[in-house]
Amino acid sequence: MKYKVIENFIDKETCEELINHSRNIILNNNLDVINTNRKSITSSSKLFSKLLETSENWQKLYKKINSEEFLDFCLKNLECVELKNKTSVVNFYNNEKINKKYQKHKNKSNLLIKNLSILSIIEYILKRILRKIHKFGYLLKYTLKNKFALELLFDYSVAKKGYFREIHRDSDNRLIVFLLYLNSFKESKDNEGNLMIYKRIKDDKNLSQPDEKSCELIKSISPKEGKLIIFLNSNDSYHAVKKIKDENQERHFLYGAYTVLNKRNPLIDNKSKLKTNFNFYD
Repeated sequence: MKYKVIENFIDKETCEELINHSRNIILNNNLDVINTNRKSITSSSKLFSKLLETSENWQKLYKKINSEEFLDFCLKNLECVELKNKTSVVNFYNNEKINKKYQKHKNKSNLLIKNLSILSIIEYILKRILRKIHKFGYLLKYTLKNKFALELLFDYSVAKKGYFREIHRDSDNRLIVFLLYLNSFKESKDNEGNLMIYKRIKDDKNLSQPDEKSCELIKSISPKEGKLIIFLNSNDSYHAVKKIKDENQERHFLYGAYTVLNKRNPLIDNKSKLKTNFNFYD
C-alpha cells in the first residue's frame, strides 16, 4: 500500500475554528449515524453548503482540497505523477448550480416512502432516471478523451465512543483517498482512534474479508490536528480504525477521495466488485 503522512497540512488554530464553527450544525441536526457512532456531513449536502456560506475557514479549506493543485500535490507525494495527464477534476455531485435545481428531489429522498403520494414516488423515480442521463452526458466528453473524470467526494465526520472500522479496502471507484484530522487524541495503550495500515500476508479463499490472521500491521497512525494522510486505493490498500473506548473522546476528521465517475479505477483489477455508493452524495 502506497501512502504518505503530511504533518501540519493546516495549522492548529484553523482546525479549532473549523470544529467550533461546525459544532452547532452537528448538534442541531438529526444526522444519520454510520459505522457505529459516526455522524457525517457530505460535501454535496445542504448542510455542508451552510458551513461554506457561514465560515471563511471552511471556504478556504474547501478551495484548497477541491482543486487541481491538491490533486497534483497528492500525485507528487504518492510518486504517481504519470496519472496526471490521464485525469481531469470535475464537479458533478458538488456542483452548487446542479444541486439547487435538484434540491427538491434530494429533500424527498430524506422522507419515509410511506409519507409520499404515488405521484411523488413516480416523480422521484423519473428524476433519478433523468439524473443518471444527465450524469452520462456531463461525463461523456471526458470518456471520449479517454480521461478519468475525478471528483473529490468527501465528508466531515465526528466519531465518538464505539466507532471503529474493521480491516477493509475502500470501494472500487476511489482512486486517491485522503484523511484529514482536525483534532488530536490523548495516547492510549489500545491506540484508540488510530488509522491502522495492513499488508495482506495470507490469501484464504474462504475469507470474503481480510482479518488480523491474514494481515500484518504495517503502521499505526494517531489522530493529530492538521495531519493529512493520503494513499492510493489499490487491491492491497488494507486499513482499519481502532475502536474508540473513551466516552469523552471525539474524532473530528474529513474523509474522502478523488473518485472516478466514468471508468473503473485503473489500480483495481476487474475481479473486484466493491461498489461505490454514489447515492450517499446524491
